Amino acid sequence: MSIKFIAAIDANRGIGKNGKLPWDLPNDRAQFYEKVKNGHVLMGSSTYSELRGKIEHIAHCTIFSSHKYGADDIQTVDDPLKYMKTLNSDVWVIGGASIYELLMPFADELHITQIEAIFDCDRYFPEFKKNFSLAEESPPMLENDITYKFQVWKRSN
Repeated sequence: MSIKFIAAIDANRGIGKNGKLPWDLPNDRAQFYEKVKNGHVLMGSSTYSELRGKIEHIAHCTIFSSHKYGADDIQTVDDPLKYMKTLNSDVWVIGGASIYELLMPFADELHITQIEAIFDCDRYFPEFKKNFSLAEESPPMLENDITYKFQVWKRSN
């Protein structure tokens, strides 16, 4: 089993503002759905609220929340650490900030869209560079006047 994080982050590790992404990168969004569509996905309730109606391509979705959602294909758990111990397959952690922070010590691999700009974010991805090494990086891409790269970081210790 492997625990993989996926996130788009700005130059200050910002991931969101007021519960939304402060950028629009359709290529990044397509890559996100392509990577996570057949895996187990774990997210917080705020991330679920943002993605509700856009996650039909995700096979197994689990939400860390005390609130139970009525959808048949959505599982809720109130202890993500305990839940992670029950999995026999890879899991994608897709946010938000508190879920990333809580589970960072268990992450094996980070799939980062590194945005080369600073946005006025109020939610941040945890510091990771001291425990991970850059394993892959795409050439810079430009979309909607935003330059970014796809990166894969692997745990180095």
